Amino acid sequence: MSLDKRFASEKESVARLLKGILGTNADKVAVRLEKELADEVRFDHREVEPADLTAAWAASPSIPELVARAEASSVKVTDIPGLADATYAFRLMTLAQILEGLGSADASALHAILSELGLGLKEVEAYRVDFVK
Repeated sequence: MSLDKRFASEKESVARLLKGILGTNADKVAVRLEKELADEVRFDHREVEPADLTAAWAASPSIPELVARAEASSVKVTDIPGLADATYAFRLMTLAQILEGLGSADASALHAILSELGLGLKEVEAYRVDFVK
């Protein structure tokens, strides 16, 4: 799969997850994730020239654009194949930003996704403490 298509799939999955868990509050997190995940892919794909990564990331719609088009509904891992196939750090950054965006709201939908991905809440919380700005 080309980088353009991979990033498009990952962004689409992130947008669906954001809208499914955060609903109308997804916009603010989407803006942060667009920047944070662009940085993450540069780290995750160090073998690719930075200019090529930047071009591939920019070739697909932004996460905020995709969130604006997404429908708010419950989400399962099967609905977000790009995120399920993404690198570990990419998934953790996405989930940590969602956790941050949830604040004190109900996290049951996030817990279900974590379980399906084989991740624990403590793992995501630790990543959030270390890496979410």
